[in-house]
Amino acid sequence: MVKSFLGSIFVLISTILYLTRYICAAIGVSTGGTWSIEEFNVFLKNVPNNLLILSVIS
Repeated sequence: MVKSFLGSIFVLISTILYLTRYICAAIGVSTGGTWSIEEFNVFLKNVPNNLLILSVIS
């Protein structure tokens, strides 16, 4: 029971960290004048990789 609960917590943490990257990129695009997939990908590349690394670890 405890192992499944801890596993669920780690999945939740990794999901939040993974989604934070996309939320940061979406905020960056929303401040710009034009919205496009290319611009979103540029902002997504500018988000630090620490969030992705931590989400993979957890």
